[in-house]
Amino acid sequence: MQTMRSWFGLPKARPYIGTRDRNVLKTGYTMISFVKNGQMLSNTWEDHLLSDKTGRQTLLGDLAKIMLSLNRVKLPRVRSLTLDGNGLIELKSRRLMLRLQTFENEGIPTIPRNSTYHSVEPYVLELLQLHDDRIHYQPNAIHNLKDGQEQFAALTMMRGLLPQFISRQYRDGPFVLTLTDLHASNIFVDENWHITSLVDLEWACSSPIELQTPPYWSTGRRIDDIEHGGHLETFEKVMNEFIDAFEEQEKRMDTPDASQAEIMRKCWDRGSFWCLPAVNSPKRLLRVFNQHIQRMFCEEHCTQRVFDRTVSPYWSVGAEAFIQTKVEQEAEYKDQIRKRFGEVDQKG
Repeated sequence: MQTMRSWFGLPKARPYIGTRDRNVLKTGYTMISFVKNGQMLSNTWEDHLLSDKTGRQTLLGDLAKIMLSLNRVKLPRVRSLTLDGNGLIELKSRRLMLRLQTFENEGIPTIPRNSTYHSVEPYVLELLQLHDDRIHYQPNAIHNLKDGQEQFAALTMMRGLLPQFISRQYRDGPFVLTLTDLHASNIFVDENWHITSLVDLEWACSSPIELQTPPYWSTGRRIDDIEHGGHLETFEKVMNEFIDAFEEQEKRMDTPDASQAEIMRKCWDRGSFWCLPAVNSPKRLLRVFNQHIQRMFCEEHCTQRVFDRTVSPYWSVGAEAFIQTKVEQEAEYKDQIRKRFGEVDQKG
């Protein structure tokens, strides 16, 4: 069968055997496996991440090797992989990440299921729209006038600055398979920090190559908790170690394409590293913008309230009135929560 498909230029089917569904109730199920070799990286990461340079470089080298292996196949657009009933893997669904699923569980509209993107800017603008949707639909999205103005100013500026963070050379690809939920608890390592297993791969998606950044969690801090000073210096050191490891693996694997290590260096130098992870994280964009992106252009504005008051009205017509509506909505939401917990206490 595989030979016949190749004769007609058709994609090869995966080696799976189809079975009839005998589940009358049509309920979902979960497949559970057990990792026998190694332990979660998070068990030892905090104790050794800065002191054990040899182990850290071993881990970063293995991560680079995995990413390069995934990148060998270039994909035509931004989407997720699906497996159809005939065993064919195709790019048919939207780029589904964990955050999108979380938003949908909260009743917040997200990217339509049939959406596809052949260039970077429309996709990133769609991600920024998710930030707007969160503000519209989450009852506690804005706490007060100052908070609303800060959020609106950051979102307005992110849209305006976007062309400076995306290179023309890679705006139309290539797109590569990216593990979007890769962190220290999803990586299993041996005693020398060689990677033995990865879990939670269901969030893997086709991504623009510039969005495949070094692991920002590599110093044990969230992307919005890397402050200027000692934290940032330590983080930059580890980032350079990872890019060096990536470059070394590229040489060993003799990759024919443009150096992705060089792409990563350029993204770091022009600030794209901060822009793209921030866009991917609606809850952390504001702090990343204030700590890193805004500081690149005008450090004085980081501490001046006049900037937020001036820029925030350009988020949308009627922005100031909308902030007031959201503040009142949060107060009502908190009252409902207090009443609900009060009822629970009385029943208890």
